[in-house]
Amino acid sequence: MESKSWYWKAVIESVDAYTPPGTNKECRETSNRLVKLISSLKLDYYYDDGLPLYYTEQGRAGAQFKAKKVADEFADHCEWFYDTHPDAPDQSVSDFINKFVQEHELITNDERMWAPMAVKEVELWLGTSTEFSSSKHLSYFITERNLYMKGGYDNIVKWTAESLKPNTITLNHIVDRISWADAQTPCDSRQPCAVECHDIHGELSTFQGDAVISTLPLGVLRHGLVAFEPSLPDDLQHALTKFSYGALGKVFFEFADVFWSKDNDQFMYYPTPPLAVEDLYSTSAGSGSSHSSEVDSILNYATVTINLWIMTGSKELCVQVAEPLTQRIEAMTDKRALYKFFEPLFRLLRTEPYKALPRLLNIETTKWTQDPLAGFGSYSADKVGDEPELMMDALENHKDSRLQFAGEHCTMVANGCVHGAFATGETAARNLLRTFNIESEQTQPLEHGFLLKQTLHLHCALSCSVTSPPLRSSSMPRPKTLNTFNAFDAIIAFHFLTAFHALRALHAFHAFFPTIRLRRLRIRIHLPLLPVLPPRLSRVM
Repeated sequence: MESKSWYWKAVIESVDAYTPPGTNKECRETSNRLVKLISSLKLDYYYDDGLPLYYTEQGRAGAQFKAKKVADEFADHCEWFYDTHPDAPDQSVSDFINKFVQEHELITNDERMWAPMAVKEVELWLGTSTEFSSSKHLSYFITERNLYMKGGYDNIVKWTAESLKPNTITLNHIVDRISWADAQTPCDSRQPCAVECHDIHGELSTFQGDAVISTLPLGVLRHGLVAFEPSLPDDLQHALTKFSYGALGKVFFEFADVFWSKDNDQFMYYPTPPLAVEDLYSTSAGSGSSHSSEVDSILNYATVTINLWIMTGSKELCVQVAEPLTQRIEAMTDKRALYKFFEPLFRLLRTEPYKALPRLLNIETTKWTQDPLAGFGSYSADKVGDEPELMMDALENHKDSRLQFAGEHCTMVANGCVHGAFATGETAARNLLRTFNIESEQTQPLEHGFLLKQTLHLHCALSCSVTSPPLRSSSMPRPKTLNTFNAFDAIIAFHFLTAFHALRALHAFHAFFPTIRLRRLRIRIHLPLLPVLPPRLSRVM
């Protein structure tokens, strides 16, 4: 998922890229409400569930390469083990699978070596290494289909924002502090909630409202990049320390010609196991291939390469990597060195290995781990020792607060996914309506599963400041209007769509209660600074 990048290579995945064992995965196309917008908005899409090709350093894996099946078996065992022994200590996926294959009596020695490499495929879903990821909360592969939305999120963002009043959205402001009032404080003595921020010129601004919905990324919250006054409740602060996030990086390569298979959606690469290297040099096998550990290259890491030719006709590949490699790749500024690092992988993918690689035209990379406003990462990922349920408990404990949180990290169903984040915006809105004693049952019927849009000619407005981190690269130009929103993928859509949907939900509910006496304040959304980048496919994770 998202599903799963930085540029518009994002997918409208109808599944969650991350769901703890035992969680009810209500993420199929029939229940993913974002998917239902495709027909009504006439969005171009592509199912990317064709047969992938698997590679090792020696070339394409054959039909009898069964290490992936052993890795699948391990995932089932992992879920069974922690369901049976819920109090067992957590351990890394890497440690657990190595123990699993050593104790497995029915697999071959080759499968015993390669299965730990095959399980690394999950790194490209979680965005973190199997050395870091939690076995207890392992999110493995799911069976629902991946659906790519070719045109990106622009049309969905515009559709979601159509019902908002003009000048509701405030761009190019960086949030510094959020002041909020505890729900237990008597209404008459409460101070208004406030969002303090500054623009790109350093000019300070304060926006007041009756409530605040924060869609700040998990990384921003964990790093304390936005101050809260008063401080966040103790249980929420503790929950943030027990919920990690990953760093899924993507690198786009554009070539003068297509040299890879035009018939496959993805190319999965497994690095060579250390034991296989020892065996290679202790025998006279002499395959003629030098092990990649002698040269620092991408072949030392698991990767999944997305074939953009098959979806868009562009002569491009997108290589996905996981931390800690992501941090290294995103810090590189020399494009020649970057291409040299990835070149061995491209040589491996050639359908005609006797031909030279075509001319490279362009390289683009994500920069999430370099950007503090993105929280130095992508989306939530359970690491060893994490307890993600604490976050859900804390959010439930404070569902009556005038400070609400929304985003992919605020749900156990479809977390790490745009449609999961989108749904949390509506949950936050419902919580606030209940806090203000507005019954949500009297809303209009749902359109495509969403609240119907309103004209917003209301006698009074429930004011709400929706905050989101200004995710940007300081070297990129800033758009002047929302219409220049371009080229960001699922991660940016988390914040846009979650914030917009929360506001639409508030509007729809409140339209039925024009006599409710609340302070008449403008509803305003504070959204990211956005660079203008080339259009890409977009992934709804």
